Amino acid sequence: MRVINNVSEKDLQGGVFSSAQFYLATHCKSTACRVWDFEKGFLECQYIIGNPISYVFFIDPFPLLLIVDIKGTVYLFSTKHHLRQPNQLLTQWKNMYSIQKSSQITFLSSIHTHNTAKTAPTSQSSKAEQGSTSSHTANEGSGGQRCELILGDEYGYIRIIDISAFIEENNVKPMQAESIGNKNPYRIEDYNYLGQSENASNTYDFSHA
Repeated sequence: MRVINNVSEKDLQGGVFSSAQFYLATHCKSTACRVWDFEKGFLECQYIIGNPISYVFFIDPFPLLLIVDIKGTVYLFSTKHHLRQPNQLLTQWKNMYSIQKSSQITFLSSIHTHNTAKTAPTSQSSKAEQGSTSSHTANEGSGGQRCELILGDEYGYIRIIDISAFIEENNVKPMQAESIGNKNPYRIEDYNYLGQSENASNTYDFSHA
């Protein structure tokens, strides 16, 4: 359908597409994650963290991007479409296998549901290593929106983290079709990254966060 050439100086390690935001996120064996406009192929922005990246994942339909490093640290970023806090590091936590040992994440997914009926909050059984999500209750956030993350690690351990309350507290709204405008998913083009600028306006450095 389309090609973006020269997106990285090194071999690509992974990438993910967001159908809600029309973004493509890529990473190589480096500390930078690049986010591309899927329709027109230009570099939207890049996020830099402190350690090499092992995994990236969009939490559709929300304007959120997860970036995971090789030491098992999870970074949750807002994208440009989060109107109140665009392109910000919202939170981060370490994926712990035990009290003393972290584990690298090898799988990420999410479940999003919209509940019309209100339910009473129930206690969440998150562990302390799950960062700020551990203190939240498993109620529906953002007006009946519920979102759960599924994390698998190198030891075969799977965690399900409910981030609904966190989404509500940070006023993160699901993307609507009109939010990204009149995009054409069937545009057939070859794009070249060479010549596109990397500068302070589209680079967000959180390597010291």
